[in-house]
Amino acid sequence: MKLWLKMYWRRCNCDRQEFVLRLFLLAILGLLFVSFPCMSGIQPFNLIPIAISVVFALLAFAFLYWKRRLALTPRMASLLLFSIYSVLMTLIGSRDYSMVFTIISNVLICCAVAEYVSLTGDGPIALFLYAVSMLVFGAVFCAFYWQEILSFNTERIGELFGNLNTVGLHFVLGAASFLGLSLMGKRRLLVFAIPGMVLGALSFLTGSRASLLMFALLVIVWIFVLFQKKVWLSIITVACLALVGFAILSLPMFASIRSRLDELITTFFGGEGGNYDYSGVQRLNMIWDGLFLWTKNAIFGYGMGSFAALSGYGTYSHSTLVEILCNSGIIGLVLFAYPVLTSSFFYKNNSFRPFGYLFLIGCVIPCLFIGMMIYSKGFYFLFGVLLGAYENSISGFAGSLVIERKKKGFLPFIKKIPTKNRLFARVSTFDRGIVRL
Repeated sequence: MKLWLKMYWRRCNCDRQEFVLRLFLLAILGLLFVSFPCMSGIQPFNLIPIAISVVFALLAFAFLYWKRRLALTPRMASLLLFSIYSVLMTLIGSRDYSMVFTIISNVLICCAVAEYVSLTGDGPIALFLYAVSMLVFGAVFCAFYWQEILSFNTERIGELFGNLNTVGLHFVLGAASFLGLSLMGKRRLLVFAIPGMVLGALSFLTGSRASLLMFALLVIVWIFVLFQKKVWLSIITVACLALVGFAILSLPMFASIRSRLDELITTFFGGEGGNYDYSGVQRLNMIWDGLFLWTKNAIFGYGMGSFAALSGYGTYSHSTLVEILCNSGIIGLVLFAYPVLTSSFFYKNNSFRPFGYLFLIGCVIPCLFIGMMIYSKGFYFLFGVLLGAYENSISGFAGSLVIERKKKGFLPFIKKIPTKNRLFARVSTFDRGIVRL
């Protein structure tokens, strides 16, 4: 630990005061990451992570403004415009304000994390903090449900921490973080891959089929990235792991998700009797009804909560794509998709690029159809780390608006960085390298 602190201080290239502040902010960030999955589903403890997020956002923006390193990049601006436009359409259209605070708070904390990571270069450390936080959550989960786990309980577990699908998503995002870290160096492959697989196995206990699909995609992408050009070796490895996965699902403790998968398969391929999957059919109908509703106002949308109010289901659509289209139309979809796709797929930093692929293919794309990520704080935490690491890459600040503080004053002034300029003068000497864990 002492050696790591010395190496981190050397790479920070800053005085003792700034070094202590950065460590303090990282500590608060780690506390924020672990508090949301553990407390957000428990009343009244759900207010604690909200308070921690407010403290981190205020301290992060104040720290960056004090160091004159606050930049509004095009991707962050697009995300902020998405939240503003969604609220505006809610005021004009649906007038359902139940999710307004959620959208605004999620986007702001995402931008706070992204700003801090982009201008300090602490992307791998922040990703490591998130992964370890999900591992701590997994330990807490096992501590509360150890009797059910050891007795090979066949029921879905995890209700104590909120919605079971949300709990499963927490574990999958943690698995994605560990698998991404494992691809950042050969020496850390098994060190990070094993806990990632453990978190993926814990997601099965929630009985969430979406989590199962997302984790399966994560493992497939991870294998192909790991072996790179050895396609046949990747295919053989995926086939062997599929057999192992079927064997694991045959265990009694995973009977819940196995039975739900059987219902889903038999329903859409001619199942009869008690194997009918009413939940899967209803969610498929939700998607089609939501798309039909969107065609009536395709450009602008109806505002937040419009699907629940206008479709007759009385709840959200269980599909991120349908929810965004109904809420804010094509405009909102473009504003949301632009930062997500550019920071995940068109990545400039070789070390973070594999995690971008994992996050996009294993988490974002499945959630577009069978999950809700625009209301998930875990998604915004992880996306903030990815977006900040992207902005920290070579051409991140081209075309950005920089908010600076004068040397002998407090009032800010704004200037735009030319597209051909890769870095602005105030941070041209700042170390933007990756700190090894």
